[in-house]
Amino acid sequence: MKQQTSIKFSTRAIHTRWFFFAHEKTGFCKRQCQNGCIKDCVGFELDMTYTARGSHEPFLHVKRHSSCTCCCLNRPVLEVTDSTTGQALGSIRNPFRCCNLVFNMRDLNEQDVLVAEGGCCQWGLLCPLPCGPCSEVRFPIRDAQTGAPVAEIQKKVPSCLKFMFASDVDNYKIEFGNVQNPQYKALVMAMALFIDFRYFNVSDEQQQN
Repeated sequence: MKQQTSIKFSTRAIHTRWFFFAHEKTGFCKRQCQNGCIKDCVGFELDMTYTARGSHEPFLHVKRHSSCTCCCLNRPVLEVTDSTTGQALGSIRNPFRCCNLVFNMRDLNEQDVLVAEGGCCQWGLLCPLPCGPCSEVRFPIRDAQTGAPVAEIQKKVPSCLKFMFASDVDNYKIEFGNVQNPQYKALVMAMALFIDFRYFNVSDEQQQN
């Protein structure tokens, strides 16, 4: 059995040197269960810091509590907090949907604000490869009230070389589009992390099996 190590994420804006860095803070025992038969029940937490120009400023803290999750029972919820003020920004819920990957972004009143849907028939889900449509999975984000498209999260296999030697490495591109609220932008970033943990955090050993 291969030991499951903590996960790290580096984030930057295109054509800039502004970086965010997220580091998993989950305990050792919980990490070993993230790819097992109870992976849907196991929680995790990450700290995100702002690292541009050599700084190291706390930015976000995200946490999913462990829960007894099965089908539509006790669906996972990611809590997002401002690390500087300790103020909650909102949460992201992964509801149960047959043949659809759905994430609901909720405000402090637990009202749905934005909804991301990945479906189930994208080539990147059915046959992930480092080329063509098989190399990407898109999660269009729409307004929960009007249904209008406002943003998008795209997961993409970075290259053939990385696919061969580091198959657990992926790139995520976020198009904020019409999302202007800074808190909502932070929640969309947290949503990308949640998507990765829920459906693409797979060890090399599992992929070979």
